[in-house]
Amino acid sequence: MVLEEKVVGPGFSCMSPVLPHLTNSIEGVVTAVAAIVSKWVVCDFPEDCRFLSEEERAMLLARIKVDTADTHMDHLTFKTFLWIMKDWKIYCSGFMYLTCVTTSYSIALFLPTILKNMVFRGG
Repeated sequence: MVLEEKVVGPGFSCMSPVLPHLTNSIEGVVTAVAAIVSKWVVCDFPEDCRFLSEEERAMLLARIKVDTADTHMDHLTFKTFLWIMKDWKIYCSGFMYLTCVTTSYSIALFLPTILKNMVFRGG
C-alpha cells in the first residue's frame, strides 16, 4: 500500500482512473465560465455601475476624489522622488515581497535536492 493511501485514504485511486481528470476538467470549465461572465458583470469604474443609485454613485465618487486628492503626479521630479522614498510603506511592501519570493523560490528550487539527498536509515 502506498504511503499516501495510508495517510489520506484511497481517495480517487479506488475509482476509475478517468474520474480525477474529469473532476479537474469540470472545475476548469466552471472557472473559465466564471471568468468570462465576470468580464461583463464586474464594473470597472463607479460611473459604469448600473446597480448603484445616483446618490450612492455621487457619494462613492466623492470618497474616491477625497482619497486620491494628493496622489496626482504629472511628472517625476527629484522632489517627488524624495517624497516617494520617504514613505515607509514602500520599504514595508518591498520587505514583504522579498520575504515571500525568497521563501517560494527556495522551496521550489531546493526542495528536490533536499528530498533527493534525504535517506532514511532505520534503526
